[in-house]
Amino acid sequence: MSRNSCRSPWMNLTNLAVRQGLPGVPGQSLAVEIQVFNLLNLLNQRWGRMRLPTGTTLASTNQMTLLSQAGQITGRNAQPIYRFDPAMPRYSDENFDTYYQIQVAVRYNF
Repeated sequence: MSRNSCRSPWMNLTNLAVRQGLPGVPGQSLAVEIQVFNLLNLLNQRWGRMRLPTGTTLASTNQMTLLSQAGQITGRNAQPIYRFDPAMPRYSDENFDTYYQIQVAVRYNF
């Protein structure tokens, strides 16, 4: 296996924020802001997907266990026996951080 081949692939992410000030009373102001997190996924559902190793979350690690120890050979030259499951999907993009989110805010300064 090549170096870092068990890590998550490259990901493209773009966020957008637009703020507009509204006229108001002197000494006070009102602003409306719209934020779009993961704008690429809003434009096309195949873009901006965060592919994480199967069974991990952002809070844990970005590595997956490709091998599991099934046992070991006993004796003078003891060695572990590993099992590899080629049917296990390598990455999953079914996580909440993959989907776009829209946030609207109103700011009142006095």
